[in-house]
Amino acid sequence: MLIEPCNLNPMDAFCRLYSEPHPFLLDSCDCGRYSFAGANPFISIKAQNNKVEIIQGSTRRIVTDDIFSALASLLNDFRIPRQLRRRPAFRIPFSGGAVGYLGYELKNQLEQLPRKHDDKLNIPDAILGLYDTIFAYDHKINKGYVLASGLPEKDNRMKKLLAKQKMKQFFNMINQPSSFSRRDALQCLSTSGFSMSSIKSNFTKNGYMNAIKRVQRYIASGDIYQANISQRLTVDFHSDPLALYSKLRKINPVRFGAFLNYGDFQIISNSPERLLKVSNGIVETSPIKGTRPRGKNPQEDTAFANELKLSGKELSEHIMIVDLERNDLGKICDYGSIKVRPLQKVFTYATLHHMVSTVKGKIRDNTGRADCIKALFPGGSVTGAPKIRAMEIIEEIEPTPRGIYTGAIGYIDFCGNMDLSMAIRTAVLKDKSLYLNVGGGIVADSNPEDEYEETMLKANAFLLAMKETL
Repeated sequence: MLIEPCNLNPMDAFCRLYSEPHPFLLDSCDCGRYSFAGANPFISIKAQNNKVEIIQGSTRRIVTDDIFSALASLLNDFRIPRQLRRRPAFRIPFSGGAVGYLGYELKNQLEQLPRKHDDKLNIPDAILGLYDTIFAYDHKINKGYVLASGLPEKDNRMKKLLAKQKMKQFFNMINQPSSFSRRDALQCLSTSGFSMSSIKSNFTKNGYMNAIKRVQRYIASGDIYQANISQRLTVDFHSDPLALYSKLRKINPVRFGAFLNYGDFQIISNSPERLLKVSNGIVETSPIKGTRPRGKNPQEDTAFANELKLSGKELSEHIMIVDLERNDLGKICDYGSIKVRPLQKVFTYATLHHMVSTVKGKIRDNTGRADCIKALFPGGSVTGAPKIRAMEIIEEIEPTPRGIYTGAIGYIDFCGNMDLSMAIRTAVLKDKSLYLNVGGGIVADSNPEDEYEETMLKANAFLLAMKETL
C-alpha cells in the first residue's frame, strides 16, 4: 500500500474526479473525522431485476448469488492480510474497497416480500465499484492523502508497480484545474426556475394523511406497532448537480454526506444517520427516531429540543426501534455483548433536532460481511416493527417503489471493515428532475397533519439549497 500527502480538500478533489467513470464522494462535512473520494473502479457490481452482474473492463458476467454474497465473495478475493493492517496507511479507516449504494428494494433478496410497483426511473437496485486508489482527508488535522493498493494484481512485485502507476495517474487527474466553478454554477442554480409551487408528490396532502390513518388501523388491529411511510417529491432540475451539493453541504453539514455520479443519473445524500459500521470486530448502528424543527431564537430552539426529549410518543417510538435493532444485532453478535450507548440523545443539526441511540455488539467468530449487512438491512428506523410485516404494509400503501431511499450508501473495505449510512435525505437526479423521498414513523397516536409537516421539514435542507436562500 502506497500513501502520499495531497493538499486538496474533499470537495476540490471530487470536482477534479467528477468527469471520470463512477466518481464518488463520501463527505463528513467537518462533522466527522474522515472524508473519501475516488473514481475508476477496477470492478463494478450491479443488481437489477433479480440479476447480479459483475463488470471488469469489457467483460460482463452474471452470477447466481444475491448481491450481498456476490460482493462479499469479490472482496474476499482481494482481502488485505491481517499482518499488513498495522502499516500507517491502514490507520485511515478506508484505504480501498467497495463504494456505492444498496437500494431498499434489495429487501426482496432477503425476504419473501411483495413488489407491487415498477419504478419508472429504471435505476439499478445497487451499484458498487471496487476502488484501488482513493483520496482520503483527515478533518482532525486538515490533511489529505492519496492511497494506492495495486489491486487487482496479486503478485507483490506487480502490485507495487501497479500502485506506483495508479498513484501517478491519480495525481495527474486531481492536479488538473477543476471545470466546476462554484460562482458560475451557483448563479445557474439560483436562476433554474425552482419555486415551492413546482414541487410534485406521489401523494396529495390528504392522500398522505389517509395513508397514515390506514397504518393506524393496522396498528389497532395488532398487525404492527409502527411503520415508516414516505412520499416522493419531484422537482424539475436543469442546473449543475455539483452546485446543488456544494450549497447543500453548507446549509446542512452532516456526517454522512455523499455524491455518487453514474453518468445518466446522480445520487446526492445529506444523511445524518449511520446504518451499519463494522470495525475491529465491533458492529454498531445508530437509529434516528424523533424530530423537531429548529427554533426562531435560542429560547424557542431549546424549547423544541426539550419537547423532543420529554415527548412520550417520541420516546416510546424510539424504544421500539432500539429494541428492533438489538434483536437484529443479536443474529450476528455474541450473547450478552450488545449495549446501547448513548440512549435517546438529542442531536442538533442546521435545520432540525433528532433523537439518536447507538447500539453496539461484538460480532461472533466466522461471521462474514454479508451476514452483517443482511442482519440489519433495511434499517428498522425506516421500516417499522415488526420489520417484515411493516415492509409488507409499506409496499401496499406507498404508490412508488423507494429505490435508493432507505437503502445504504458507503464503503466496505478490503480489510473487513465497513461504514454504511442510511440513505435518507437522499435525492436522485435523472432526466432533468430531482426525486427526493421523505417520510416518518407512524404510531397509534400520530397526528396525520403533524406527520405530513414533519416530512416537509426533512426536505427543508434540499429545498433551501434549491432556492439558494438561507
